[in-house]
Amino acid sequence: LNIKEEHGDQITYVIKDDVEHTKVFPVMLAELDENKTKYQIKSYGLSNSGLEQVFLRVADEITRPEDYERLSQWKKFQNR
Repeated sequence: LNIKEEHGDQITYVIKDDVEHTKVFPVMLAELDENKTKYQIKSYGLSNSGLEQVFLRVADEITRPEDYERLSQWKKFQNR
């Protein structure tokens, strides 16, 4: 478990995506629910950042001007 980011009152942790680490999720989440007041936790969430990073990378690549140019050339090639 490693801290990835801290922003204000939010902390992002990275948990390895393997069976050894993910099998503890049910117990970990139950303990978080039981101890929210004790640890002053307002809310928490989980995300699969690997998939999120893929979408962000694709979105970033599409917004580059050279990609629009390549796409335009590809469409011209297809219409031949």
